[in-house]
Amino acid sequence: MIKRNYDLFGTYIEVQAETASLDKSVHGFIGALECDEFTTDQNPFKLVLRHDEEIAQVEKHKIFFTGDVEPFGEFDFSRGESGWSMYQEGSLVACFGNDDRYCEITALPDCRSSKIGITAAYALDHILGFANQAMVHSACVETRDGSGCIIIHAPSGMGKSTFALALSCAGYRMCSDDTAVVGMDKQGKAQAWGFPRAAMISNKTVELVPRVAPAVEGKKLTKRKKMPVSREVLLADNLLAPPQIKPVVMVISFSRDKDNICQWEKPDKYDAMMTLVEDNIHFGKHGFFPGHDLRMDLYAAMIASAIPIKLQVNNDLDEAVDTLCEMLEATL
Repeated sequence: MIKRNYDLFGTYIEVQAETASLDKSVHGFIGALECDEFTTDQNPFKLVLRHDEEIAQVEKHKIFFTGDVEPFGEFDFSRGESGWSMYQEGSLVACFGNDDRYCEITALPDCRSSKIGITAAYALDHILGFANQAMVHSACVETRDGSGCIIIHAPSGMGKSTFALALSCAGYRMCSDDTAVVGMDKQGKAQAWGFPRAAMISNKTVELVPRVAPAVEGKKLTKRKKMPVSREVLLADNLLAPPQIKPVVMVISFSRDKDNICQWEKPDKYDAMMTLVEDNIHFGKHGFFPGHDLRMDLYAAMIASAIPIKLQVNNDLDEAVDTLCEMLEATL
């Protein structure tokens, strides 16, 4: 077993992986937060990843949702007294405990690493819930002075990574291109940190943001036509912020305008919340996905304490970035 320890800003996780490929599925997400051995009073969560020749759904768990987790295919989500589980026939089964601080992912030997990775993300989100934190599907950038962070959310494929990297070139260093973790401070105001995983960008992003080209030199496209961006190169070029918790000062809903107009407005907070929920909250036939009731509370706190912005952009990236930078200078 490969054993690693991680400190997610006070949430301690011990990860045990049977192979290097399984280890990479978690380390790729949170490798920048690896730490030394834990003390006995830190009481870490344990996440175990292993291979087996046979998998089966968890007995005594009842299915509450069956559906696609794009682009990874159909999963069954089940719940029981001890916790909840994910299952995909011919791929993997994962169990997330409620009280024993233990999660386990068991995959068939030929299971795609990307499927194990998305399941590991569910495990990390489950663990973070015990610390009253939750993931948000978004890019995250720092303010220019580094005192706060800006959440930029949109459906997959909208161009969050490209936009976040372009903003980094304008002085708003990127915290994460796809996933942030939100929580609340002691005063009930939202704070967040970016998942320190490698950003994934396309050839189109390199064309639009040529400054990132050295970070992908020699990289091969994945099956999803993306390349991992070297965090070390981005850090050296001052485009990437080190992992830190910062107050959320703005939440931007990012979309493409059908009339090719670049514009922004301050929406009603209710509308801002509903847009955020649409991209991040999921329901099964028996209500919320596990942990998503907490997400609702945290997202509401984030919208309440930050400035909501609705940003519509056209196909001119430079104009979109200039528009947003002008808005940020005028608003923050």
